[in-house]
Formats: sequence, structure tokens, C-alpha cells
Amino acid sequence: MRYEPSSETLARYADVLVNYGLNTGRGVSRGEVVRITGGEEAKPLYVAVRDAVLRAGASYLGDYSPSGAAR
Repeated sequence: MRYEPSSETLARYADVLVNYGLNTGRGVSRGEVVRITGGEEAKPLYVAVRDAVLRAGASYLGDYSPSGAAR
């Protein structure tokens, strides 16, 4: 059985990562660029983090790889 957190839980995790976990606790600022890397297994969190970065006014460089893709 595969566990997937609710959208609300993922959004909260992403909010903590983006707004408190980056830049030594200051979070991202408008105009900054964040690199997001993830695979198929992390897709729900990848999407939530991407959305949180955009809400913060930052941009992102995405590196998403489906399962089985060479990295």
C-alpha cells in the first residue's frame, strides 16, 4: 500500500521548506531562483514546493525525472 499525504499536508510541508528552511531560516525572497530536483516518487511534494516557490514570488529551475529515467 502506497501512502500519499493530503494536499493540505503537502502544502504545509512545502510552506515550511520554502519560507523557513531556505536561506538560513529567512526563506526565499521575491526574485530569487530556487532549484527543485525530484523523481516520480516525490512528485506530489515536488509540485507543492514548486507552487510555494511561485507564491513567494521566486522562480525555479526544475529537474523532474520520471521513474526509470537516467539521471
